[in-house]
Amino acid sequence: MLEVTDVRSSPFDQIYHAVKVIGRSKHRLKVFEAIYYGKKRVKTVSEVVRITKLPRIRVLQEANILANNR
Repeated sequence: MLEVTDVRSSPFDQIYHAVKVIGRSKHRLKVFEAIYYGKKRVKTVSEVVRITKLPRIRVLQEANILANNR
């Protein structure tokens, strides 16, 4: 199976999809914000845990949901 994504799709579609995936989850929103916070492109789980002040397992669970939904 070949995954195809349109990285140049409309910004509205990308924002709509992100909002739909995050939903009403406060933890998922914290993880999303921590991932996109600052200039550093890649962040470790430890960095996200430190930024969000969430338990490591919770960060991993929410990040997995975000990653599976691109």
